[in-house]
Amino acid sequence: MTDEQWRRVWELYQSCASVSPDQLERELSRIDDDGVRQAVAAMLNRTTSVESLDRIGQKVGRYVLTANLGKGGMGEVYAARDADLGRNVAVKLLPHVRTGESSPVARFLHEAKAASALNHPNIVTIYEVIHSDSHFAIAMELVDGISLRELCGSPMPVDRVLHLGGQIARALAAAHTRGIVHCDVKPENLMVRQDGIVKVLDFGLAQDVMSRSSTSALPAGTLRYMSPEYSRGEPVSVANDIFCLGLVLYEMATGVHPFERNSIFETMKALNEAAPLPPSSHNPYLPPTLDALILRMLAKDPSQRPAAAEAARVLAGQAPSVAAPPQPVAALPVTPSRRRWIVLLTIGALVLIAAGSLRWWLQRSTPETVLEPTRITTLPGSEEGPSFSPDGNQIAFRGTQNRQWDIYAKVIGGGPPLRLTSDAGTHWYPAWSPDGKWIAFTARHDNGRDGLFLVPALGGPERLLAKFDGDWSTVDWSPDGKWIAVSPSNGANFASTNGVTLVSVDSGERRELGKQNALMSQSAFAHFSPDGRQLAFLQMRGTFGRLYVVDLTTSQQLAGTPKPIVPADLEVQFPAWTPDGKDIVFMRGFSTSNGALMRVAAGGGPVRRIPSVSYTAGPVTISRSGRRMAFSTGGIDADIWRVDTRGVETARKMVVSSVADVAGEYSPDGTRIVFSSNRSGSREIWVCDADGLNAQQLTQFGGPITGTARWSPDGRWIAFDSRPRGSPDIFVISAEGEGLRRIDPTNAGGSRWGMWQPAWSADGQFLYFSSDHGGQFEIWRVPWQGGPASQVTHDGASSAFPSRDGQWIYYLKGEPGALWRVQPDGRGPSQLAPAVRLLQFTSNRSGSYFVDAAGASNELKRIDPNGKTISLITLPFSPGLGLSLSPDGRFALITQADDRGTDVMLVDGLP
Repeated sequence: MTDEQWRRVWELYQSCASVSPDQLERELSRIDDDGVRQAVAAMLNRTTSVESLDRIGQKVGRYVLTANLGKGGMGEVYAARDADLGRNVAVKLLPHVRTGESSPVARFLHEAKAASALNHPNIVTIYEVIHSDSHFAIAMELVDGISLRELCGSPMPVDRVLHLGGQIARALAAAHTRGIVHCDVKPENLMVRQDGIVKVLDFGLAQDVMSRSSTSALPAGTLRYMSPEYSRGEPVSVANDIFCLGLVLYEMATGVHPFERNSIFETMKALNEAAPLPPSSHNPYLPPTLDALILRMLAKDPSQRPAAAEAARVLAGQAPSVAAPPQPVAALPVTPSRRRWIVLLTIGALVLIAAGSLRWWLQRSTPETVLEPTRITTLPGSEEGPSFSPDGNQIAFRGTQNRQWDIYAKVIGGGPPLRLTSDAGTHWYPAWSPDGKWIAFTARHDNGRDGLFLVPALGGPERLLAKFDGDWSTVDWSPDGKWIAVSPSNGANFASTNGVTLVSVDSGERRELGKQNALMSQSAFAHFSPDGRQLAFLQMRGTFGRLYVVDLTTSQQLAGTPKPIVPADLEVQFPAWTPDGKDIVFMRGFSTSNGALMRVAAGGGPVRRIPSVSYTAGPVTISRSGRRMAFSTGGIDADIWRVDTRGVETARKMVVSSVADVAGEYSPDGTRIVFSSNRSGSREIWVCDADGLNAQQLTQFGGPITGTARWSPDGRWIAFDSRPRGSPDIFVISAEGEGLRRIDPTNAGGSRWGMWQPAWSADGQFLYFSSDHGGQFEIWRVPWQGGPASQVTHDGASSAFPSRDGQWIYYLKGEPGALWRVQPDGRGPSQLAPAVRLLQFTSNRSGSYFVDAAGASNELKRIDPNGKTISLITLPFSPGLGLSLSPDGRFALITQADDRGTDVMLVDGLP
């Protein structure tokens, strides 16, 4: 097209941008130049056809189209139903069949090839390409969520920027490793699922830089998210994606685009010439490392930008490999002739954008509320167990300063908290009275003054309401303020206290509910319903329990039999009623493993996860209005260290983040590490290179605990345990994240065993695991490709570790644990090490290794094939979950956990 035609395209585009569809039809029909008319229509991303409406209900291959999700110049996207597999998918439809290297068909096939080559949990999955006489189509993963664009517009919390941005960086790192550049990284092509997982969409513009020539190409992409060199038509490189991701991170962190100006021409001029302001100038809460990283990504010189893998490491809390420049990188000079060229290419790129862009995110009539927790306590120690005041504007909580747990009260959004207790002892979770005057809590003091206490909400002397021996945890007021439900904190109290006890605030009279119903003798974590007519509680089994609801009379007696409202094997802690009395919110899983927040109808029904709230580390509270929720988060920050078994090299961190990375294991060839981490909110399985780089998430259960990952001997598969159904199951997944399957110990389907700690046999045919199926923990084995399980030990055993020569199965027995071994067929059990407390155990070809933690030395020891124990080194710290030896036995991976404290988080707008 001529310059005059381009000018006319731009003028018509501006005049038609805001007209109605009917008026647009008329305006387009008046354009006499076919090329100009098509360019304007493409730029507006509109179509004058209603064919898309007619396609609903039609079949494309085996897929039935159910809804139109979006359209663009290259094709349309539909929601569809896979008639054979019964799953929902997205179908990208190209109704043209013209062929050739620049045809839509070629672009379609290119996208399918590019995306299907990238098997990554943060990249949308391509299922198949469909070719018929009338059209081409791509069937792909249907992402249930919203685009990142819908979350931008105001600064996001820093932890959310790091969480989402890290996933995008890891996806791009995977693409760049294969030589593929996305070329159109922007918020519209980044979908955020309800569980917080990011999916990178639209590889339709992707280019294979390994096979491209060095000649320049006309840029195609979105102008506001385009690198300076790409806008000038220079050869594409991975650095283009880094610049675009820097723009996305800048907008996430600040709510503004760094180069946005009054017109697209001024924006492109700024993109090529202007140095961006530091993101912290818009958002002073950004950490310096994030501020510096974004500025490096926005460097005008592509060679100054970090790689995607390095950006992912920094976003995960790791230090960059090179120092970040203290000032923004200076802009490259732009001559007047080059500026004119940029303007012309910019207009041309607009048309190509419209021809290749596609509206991917799902348009929902009632979009899921995205919750944004904010931190409301930041004391140096830990704060947990919040309770709202009746008006919802204050919270009480327990906090630790100088290793003493006390009760505090704080105005939300106000100044420092008020310390309400100061006597030596341990104070448990508080509860605010319905009239707002008192705060109840249990406490244990050094002088033996233990029990249920009240303290004025504005401060004052404590009042002992009822004496209790031992440890008690949560308390809850009845809605009329006349009774307090007191719950024991551990199983040792159940026999003597009969579970939950109701205490009269006026008289101190007690109702021991376990005496009224035997099931309640193991009850704890009790909460009154908003109308006071029901009590929710847990029937405890160790540190978690099953959720029940029981009716109450007006005199606080049990009325009827407690009713379970969740499956028996679902791990539950910390229930709390919604103010309307319809639902109960609770934490699924253990607080030390970052359990997910769930909700269930008070009468029972499906258990639903609360989206956008990744995990909690303690009790949950909901304000009386129902619009506010508070909980605590934080806890353990664990890293995986590499230790030289010869004691020559200094121990160093290998897998590092600001959350819990645990239980690392070397792959059989020593090039990769599999580990468990809650980087994405819930505990999932991750893999990374042996140096800790290029971490990728393999599983997406979204539940409380997924761990104990073990490589198969050939390095192709990873076995682990997880709890999507409540009780632990064993799963196997490929090392690339494909082929997830649950191991069935009965080979009959549907059976539920408790199955922990998988370990591969030396020949890779069997999985050994621990199970209490027969009433006590024993070692079992099962063919992982299918078949029933068989029992190996019969006198009590756990934590199986087969030797690499296939001769022995090592395991732990008793408490404290002794190290034993047995032949794979169950013959010849013998004890190798006495009754010592063993933290971890592993094996390789040179022998079997364990950490002897009987004393304070934390010695790493090896047992040779003859059963002789050899001391190697003393570890630099007491290790946590996980011990793995490199194939040559030179290095050991161990975990160090640091308690970094917990903070109270606030959520406004709870649906």
